[in-house]
Amino acid sequence: MRIFVISDTHGRTDGIISKIKQMEEPDLIIHLGDYVEDGLKIEEETYVETIIVKGNGDYFHTEFNEDELLTINNKKSIYKPWAQLQCSIWGGG
Repeated sequence: MRIFVISDTHGRTDGIISKIKQMEEPDLIIHLGDYVEDGLKIEEETYVETIIVKGNGDYFHTEFNEDELLTINNKKSIYKPWAQLQCSIWGGG
């Protein structure tokens, strides 16, 4: 399974979408926030299922989770933006 993970796009999606279309198509895209709208746009324009996790700049988007636990090929992985992960490590959030 090919997974493309990206974060902190901050509205700069054109180059990313172009790159995804040039490469061998991933089976899944994981967008780790800032901004969740970018993840929606990437999914819409690439037709690749995209899991979107909100970043620290996406606090008003209550419809997205702050982390995702995925099981792929019987292996579990947690996806969480760096800012939230850092807060968890240091006891902040």
